[in-house]
Amino acid sequence: MEIIGIYNAYSGILGELKYTIGKIMGTTHCALCEITHGWHPLGKAEWRQEIKWWGNLKNLHINDQPPEMKAITQGQTPCIVLAKQKHVEIIVTSQQLKACDGNVQAMLNLIRDTLSQSVYLNQ
Repeated sequence: MEIIGIYNAYSGILGELKYTIGKIMGTTHCALCEITHGWHPLGKAEWRQEIKWWGNLKNLHINDQPPEMKAITQGQTPCIVLAKQKHVEIIVTSQQLKACDGNVQAMLNLIRDTLSQSVYLNQ
């Protein structure tokens, strides 16, 4: 089982540059980016520690998703998905991430609450 955050941004130098310019201009927003990175290019220290502690938590950019995941998240990024074998489901929506207002712990609490209710964990 993996918990995967999907950024509303593309990877690579051009993707990062496009996102940064859009963020400065106010034309681009990614609530997951605000939670995990803010303005820090390597990510918030709190986020980096949590990734190590959780072990099964990672992030992907839109263009780094496998096709079966992209089919589920298309038009719904940023979001958090639960991937178990061939099953992928969105467990935290873009609106829920936005409500976290950049707070790492608020997002992790959402993930914990959702996982405690997921029927796929027991299968």
